[in-house]
Parts: sequence; structure tokens; C-alpha cells
Amino acid sequence: MNMQSNAKPGAARERGAIWTQICDEARRAVQAEPLLGALIHAGLLHHPSLEAALAYRFSMKLASDEMSEQLLREIADAAYADDISLGDAARADLLAVYDRDPATHRLIQPILFFKGFQALEAYRIAHWLWRQGRRDMAYFV
Repeated sequence: MNMQSNAKPGAARERGAIWTQICDEARRAVQAEPLLGALIHAGLLHHPSLEAALAYRFSMKLASDEMSEQLLREIADAAYADDISLGDAARADLLAVYDRDPATHRLIQPILFFKGFQALEAYRIAHWLWRQGRRDMAYFV
């Protein structure tokens, strides 16, 4: 594998550069492990932004008979649209995991596989709900 493909994002940590790197990693992962293609396409490549991918992951992880995936997705989309700092915080969280966790070799790993990262992003959405006065929904999340 090309050493550059695993290069840390370095100075180019802006929104677009991070999402571009995530999509590049996702495409390479599908080539390397075709059996994960559906997961990677649904979780990353079908989305226009990190926020959209995180909203999808949030809704998939928390959906149940009591709360539909669609409703959870609408909540997450509203949170990311209303407060741009949520997406920026998610990027900072993602880069922190990438930089500090020796088990993390690609930015796609925390998004797709790491429960702690996913829980942190769910907490951020719950906190947004709390600040909106939607306390019961925040408790649900």
C-alpha cells in the first residue's frame, strides 16, 4: 500500500479536506474488502458530508421499535444544520482519536467501528437537544 494513503491529515484539517480523505479511505477499503462494501457505501460514500454520515450512523445505532431511524435522522440532521460547531467538534474528536489511538490507522475507523466515538457524537446531539429545551428526547438519546 502507498505510504501516502495512510498519511495523517496534518495541516489540511479543514472540513472539505477531512471529508475528502474519509471518502478516499472508504473507496480504498471497499477495494481491499469488498464484503464491507455495503456498510461503507451506506455509512460513508452515499453522504455529501461528515455531518450527514454521522447523522446516518447515529440513527442506525439508536433506532428501535420505539424510535424510528427516520425520526432520529431528522433530529441529527436538524442538530448539525442548526449548530455548525457540532460538525467541527466531531472533526476535532475524529482527529483526536486518529492522532492518539495507536489502533486507529484511518479516519473511517472511528466513524464505522468505534463505539466510544459514536457515543460521544450521540452525546453532542443529546446536548443540543437539551439546549433546545427538548429534555425528554435528550434523555432518550
